[in-house]
Order: sequence, then C-alpha cells, then structure tokens
Amino acid sequence: MGSSPYQGMAILQEAQDIRFLHVPYKSGAESVTGVVAGQVDMTFEATPQVVPFVASQKLRALAVANTQRLASAPDVPSTTELGYPGIVSGSVAGLIGPTGLPADVVSTLNAAVAKVVVDPIFKDTLLKLGTATASSSPEQFRRLVAEEDKRWSKILAGAKE
Repeated sequence: MGSSPYQGMAILQEAQDIRFLHVPYKSGAESVTGVVAGQVDMTFEATPQVVPFVASQKLRALAVANTQRLASAPDVPSTTELGYPGIVSGSVAGLIGPTGLPADVVSTLNAAVAKVVVDPIFKDTLLKLGTATASSSPEQFRRLVAEEDKRWSKILAGAKE
C-alpha cells in the first residue's frame, strides 16, 4: 500500500468510480509475474517492470498513465489520449540529503546529477525502460515533492480496499 502502482490504481478507481480487489504483492516484479501466471487479472505497474513482458508478448499493455505516449512504447496509448486525463500517475526520483546540508554541497551534487541525466548512454538506457530523465534546481525539486505529497495524500485518504 502506498507504492506508485497502488496510487495509480487508486486514481483509476476514483476517476471511474469503480473498485478492484487489492491483491498485495511484495514487489512490482511479483505483481507482474502474478498477471503472467494468471493469479490476478491485471496490475498497474511501473513501466520498467512491464516493458520486457510486453516485448515478449506475455502481457498486453492497455495504456500508459501519462499525458502522452512513451517513446519506449509508441504503440501504447496514453490515458489522456484515451479520454482519461485525470488518470496520470508516475514516480519521481531525486537525490535527497539531510536538513542543513551545506549549500555548496547541494550545488555540487545538483550539477553532477544534471550532467548525468543528459549523458546519451544513461538517457537512452532509461528511455528503453520507459523512464524519462530530467534535472531541476533544488528549489524546483522541493516544490515538486511538496505538490506530489499534497496530491497523493488527498488521493490516498480516499482510497478504499
């Protein structure tokens, strides 16, 4: 409970006023194999977990919970494209540190991350897995985390099993 896939399913249920039986798994990989094995009918999972199974035709991707199609899955429509703009879900990853980290350390780490995310090999590797790269300022990242916390807290407060 509380993982990105769980949150995605929560917004799907809320947006469509439907309920699914929540079958908890220990990991995304286990939930995907549960679908492949026929133990459950579907999963709402992170793209990198699903891409290999879709490529091998063991799973069928119905949509990506995004505003647009992914470069790694150009044949899979986005939820927005299908007429469901409220069903958008994803994960944000970032580098964090303890409160009071010196500004020069923050700047050095931010510059290093910004350099890595534009590296063509790094970017291409993540893109093939269905993950995009971006960098931001520390303040932009703080705002994004606060916005995401507010959004997901509201959604999860209304989530029902």
